[in-house]
Amino acid sequence: MDLSYLGETPFKNVFDALGFEYQTFPAEKQGMIKSVKESINGGRQAISFGILGPPEAFMVASYDKVCCTLILQLSVFVFDN
Repeated sequence: MDLSYLGETPFKNVFDALGFEYQTFPAEKQGMIKSVKESINGGRQAISFGILGPPEAFMVASYDKVCCTLILQLSVFVFDN
């Protein structure tokens, strides 16, 4: 279920309950890519929503430093019918 229409509150509550910190990235493409790369370089993977279309969560695990391509870890549920 997509809870993004509720704003940041559901996400903040989950991360607070788990004892993790989080930050949001800019919605514009270049700012988002820069922030994701900085996060990965700092040893923190990024969770992104809607990169490939529907508002499903994706783990951005790495990126190709030569081609500047983000490498996504897809959920097994993405391809369920």
